[in-house]
Amino acid sequence: MSGRYNRNNGHEKRRFVNNGSNKKYGQAENASSEEQEKNERDKRICFLRDDKNYVDIAKERITRLGRDLGNDKYDFGNLTTSKIRNILSIVNDILNDMHVLHDNKFEPVLDKKLKRLKIKLIYEAGRDEEDNESRNKRDKKLKEKEDRESKEKEEERSRKNGNVKRFIIDTGLLDAIDEINGDKEKFKRYANYLEALVAYHRYYGGKDF
Repeated sequence: MSGRYNRNNGHEKRRFVNNGSNKKYGQAENASSEEQEKNERDKRICFLRDDKNYVDIAKERITRLGRDLGNDKYDFGNLTTSKIRNILSIVNDILNDMHVLHDNKFEPVLDKKLKRLKIKLIYEAGRDEEDNESRNKRDKKLKEKEDRESKEKEEERSRKNGNVKRFIIDTGLLDAIDEINGDKEKFKRYANYLEALVAYHRYYGGKDF
């Protein structure tokens, strides 16, 4: 009886030790995940660095967003110039302030308008996701009626629907706002990078509407 009791206690003790190991393993996993996320963020906002060619980065990222049609033409799905026009207008507005205001007056303006820009980007990314969900629901109903549609076409339609959010996230435009932190030179690189993104979007066949 006592031997069985001791053995059970031993099992309980080992179980307690294992739980501690699992906890440490979980903490290590979380730390690794956070480190990986930081590395990914640093890659997305690397265009702010002086030693990086933001034009080449813009070209690589805009083409990655589209489907190559050949002859330097890409299909960007629902990512059109009109979708990013509001982002451009806010950035251009800040640039105008930069040219006419002295540093001590411009810094609070920059901070305020960057917050406005961040909210706009978050809103556009969220709206794109909502639109995508709505389209998926609509497409599901159509699929029930027309089961002849191929899986390849379904995937293509889904890929086209989420390009605005991908543009905002994958290009680093959202993450970079916090990194600017009132730095005029970083903001200039941000504005020039966005201009390069728009230029390549147009060059590779991006549509206005």
